[in-house]
Amino acid sequence: MVRARNFSERDLVLSALLFAFGACANVASGVTSDFLLKRTGLKAARCRIGMIGFACAALFVLLAAVTSSKYGTLLLLCLSYGGICFTQPMVFPTCIEVARKFPGSMTGAQNATNQLGSFLSGVLFGYVAKVSGSYDRPLILMVLVLGFGALLWLKIDPTQELAPDEQPELAEACRPS
Repeated sequence: MVRARNFSERDLVLSALLFAFGACANVASGVTSDFLLKRTGLKAARCRIGMIGFACAALFVLLAAVTSSKYGTLLLLCLSYGGICFTQPMVFPTCIEVARKFPGSMTGAQNATNQLGSFLSGVLFGYVAKVSGSYDRPLILMVLVLGFGALLWLKIDPTQELAPDEQPELAEACRPS
């Protein structure tokens, strides 16, 4: 923010707003999911929130990339983080719902994948910014990743287990001998 939008060190205090947006989005996600669960069912309660959160995050990152206003950029990045945080509360219950027999393993794999993605995005952001000479170009990559994440929620069905009881041969193959 200092190099890309000329923020002073004093201005950087405003970046703490990011976490307020995230906390509000986490709570809003839970309340919205409970509402949707009662009205439309499990799939809508999980997947619509995932799609909306990531799609909004992608839109706000795109707008942040093309906005020259430093405070406008800050607001848009806060809204983007809010979109990501709106999705987060749906990830863990969805892991439990699709992997009822091994929810810990599924959640662990999901969390490990998130950590790897966080590491890679940090490295790639710096690399792309350095090579391109622009802090906006890495934001475009983030737009693509977030948009892809929104689309992936179309493939998720929390009402379907990955290894349902109807596949006893799979359950037998997974048992230790």
